[in-house]
Amino acid sequence: CGDGLIVEYRIAAEEYAENGMHINDTIEFVKMIEDKIDLLHVSSGMVHVAEYVRYMISPSYMEHMINVKYSRALKQAGIKVPMGVVGSVMNLDNAEKILADGDADFVCMFRPFMSDPNLVKKCARNHPEDVTPCIRCQYESRIRNGQVLGCAVNPFCGRENEFPDGHVPLSREPKKVAVIGGGAAGMQAARTAVERGHDVTLFEKSGKLGGSLIPATALDFKEDLRAYLEWAVRATVNCGCKIRLNTEATPELLQHEGFEALVVAVGADPIFPKVPGIDRPNVHWGAHADMGIVEVGQKVVVVGGGMVGYECAVGLGRKGKDVTIIDMLPVEQLPTGAGPREESGFAIAVVEMAQNAGGKEIGGVKLVEINDEGAVIEYPDGRKETLAADTVLMAVGMRPRREEAEKFRHVVAECDVQFAGDCNKARIMGYAVNEGFNAAVAL
Repeated sequence: CGDGLIVEYRIAAEEYAENGMHINDTIEFVKMIEDKIDLLHVSSGMVHVAEYVRYMISPSYMEHMINVKYSRALKQAGIKVPMGVVGSVMNLDNAEKILADGDADFVCMFRPFMSDPNLVKKCARNHPEDVTPCIRCQYESRIRNGQVLGCAVNPFCGRENEFPDGHVPLSREPKKVAVIGGGAAGMQAARTAVERGHDVTLFEKSGKLGGSLIPATALDFKEDLRAYLEWAVRATVNCGCKIRLNTEATPELLQHEGFEALVVAVGADPIFPKVPGIDRPNVHWGAHADMGIVEVGQKVVVVGGGMVGYECAVGLGRKGKDVTIIDMLPVEQLPTGAGPREESGFAIAVVEMAQNAGGKEIGGVKLVEINDEGAVIEYPDGRKETLAADTVLMAVGMRPRREEAEKFRHVVAECDVQFAGDCNKARIMGYAVNEGFNAAVAL
């Protein structure tokens, strides 16, 4: 190649597989190639196995700056070639610490620039609080399934041809707009509608903004999503819309106040299966346990092996509770919503956390009753078993508040009513944010 071409070598400093490269092997290998390269780019993991790819593209359950320990080890081993490190370096404070500690010569970031391409400019102008934080949700990985690249917190990502300057156009018909619901979809809709030049009022029937993000961020290991919630609330409060908390929007109220367009983002409710004993005082929604709203006994059965159920098991297990997760699907297909266990880094990570916290899993069973002893489950062969439990927590999914949403369909012309978020279908947050954005663009 000659001296005119810079050669950067990206390496998995630790492959994690039993027969793979480990950090001591990597140190010796880099010593062998050091005089042949100009830059070393330190990563870890392997792309072809989900168990190890999670170290390359870390989900929110894993540590920040995950590969810094390896770049530090290479430095301490005497490697002199300029070295960069990648891996859940979430913000410029993280990057500055890496450089200040001498653990690398430069820092590599990708997902934080998807969530906010202006990250550096905002920090350089001394407004780091305005940076939209990455939540490490892997929403962008949908591209593997043939979908367009996107971001859960930045609706412009993947739509640069449609919005080339990263802004929505002003509306040719500015309207008086009501946004109903202050969750992720409603807050995004309000901010985008203001940017389009509409006169926006956001109605939230509770006393604070956040919606389902509030229970979703209750556990201490949800710090990435909690950073987004704090940013979204702050950005919505400061965007120029009028916010009416503790106010339930009704068709009559909206008609009386002369609104011309609506974004309906009223969310979803937790599902409680119709089985005997479901109304017992020791039966609660799992998220209320996460939030500390309800009292939880020592022996707990979590009904539902989705992400919410597993997160609940982690939180309670770390408090010393004896937790068992049950679900109708086989264990190897849990947690639902994350893809088959062996194919999803997200699933592997949260399962590992739950197991390390003492959580047990029972798949292929259904809940048939809750009684004085606990939760009665039934196996496919008809055999029944009672799992002793002081508390039974429901984490079987969410039901869209569609009936409530439909009340607003005819308040104004139907073409001026948009529905967004979980009231359409309960899914991960990225869909709510992007639907809130699309709803405001369509007004």
